[in-house]
Amino acid sequence: MHMPTVVSRRIGMPAAAMIWAIALPTFAETPCLTNAEPRIVRGASLAPLFRPGDEVILLMDPEQCLPIARGEIVAYQNPSRLDPFLKIVKAIPGDRFGLRKEADGWRLIVNGEVVTNTEGLPYLFGAWRAQRLSAEAEKDAGVIPPESYLLLGNLVGGSIDSSRFGLVARARIIGRLASGPPRAPNRAP
Repeated sequence: MHMPTVVSRRIGMPAAAMIWAIALPTFAETPCLTNAEPRIVRGASLAPLFRPGDEVILLMDPEQCLPIARGEIVAYQNPSRLDPFLKIVKAIPGDRFGLRKEADGWRLIVNGEVVTNTEGLPYLFGAWRAQRLSAEAEKDAGVIPPESYLLLGNLVGGSIDSSRFGLVARARIIGRLASGPPRAPNRAP
């Protein structure tokens, strides 16, 4: 089993390393207070994009006012862990999703297209993960509900991500990647 990609605060960073961005525009054109935090990647679920020990900057969104787009790398706060996970947004509210059975496993389908990782490889889930995602799809007739997101690592067989814990509520997405690749390619429209 691969370690999940989590990020931890860098110990000993000077206070000046904290960057504050004020009044970023949002849909309502209201100020959005955010801050950028340096973090260290732990885990390999986003390889080869990031490796353990890589330093990244997360744009933290405590007010949850920044929109989230498909393909973005976001920080998800699991209630049972201190450090957040980094995952790729593969489906957003309103997207249609489901699974297609193939000889070697189950493929994730979003908006009618097979979803791939950043290397162009399609996700392929075993029965347990497929069952978990199918249960999520059945809840809302295969449509991602409002304020919910499907988050995956970059490992095609799954990691500690939505294929294991289901859809993620917007309230659990606490930030997004500010340094490194700003978007991970996603083949789903």
